[in-house]
Amino acid sequence: MRSAKTWRSEESPLTNLNGLEQLTELSEYLGSAITIENNASLVDLHGLDNIKSTNGSVIIRNNPSLVSVDGLNSLSEIGGEDVVLFITGNPNLTNLDGLSSLTTIGGGGEAILQVSNNNSLASIEGLSSLTAVKAR
Repeated sequence: MRSAKTWRSEESPLTNLNGLEQLTELSEYLGSAITIENNASLVDLHGLDNIKSTNGSVIIRNNPSLVSVDGLNSLSEIGGEDVVLFITGNPNLTNLDGLSSLTTIGGGGEAILQVSNNNSLASIEGLSSLTAVKAR
């Protein structure tokens, strides 16, 4: 599998995302997205290491054991219309270094970047390559 419309992990006993290494893009369809939420045992995002772009939102929320977003290191663009990057409610997340390749969010419509309620987050330096949050 090299592309997919939407990949969603929710309320599962996942401890890792191994098996998704061949996934390189979520851009074949309008509205593609990555949603990772409510995974009590997930500590990082390795397995998504080869995703370079998505034509839709990236939502990472309510993952109490998540300590890093490592695994999204290749993601350079969150494109499409009305897209968001939400990283919220991950109490053990310490940094955003796994997003160091991300340069652009949006491409038309509304674009939102929200990083909130990550109580252990000490640095957002991982977003230092981000040059544009584009909205129409």
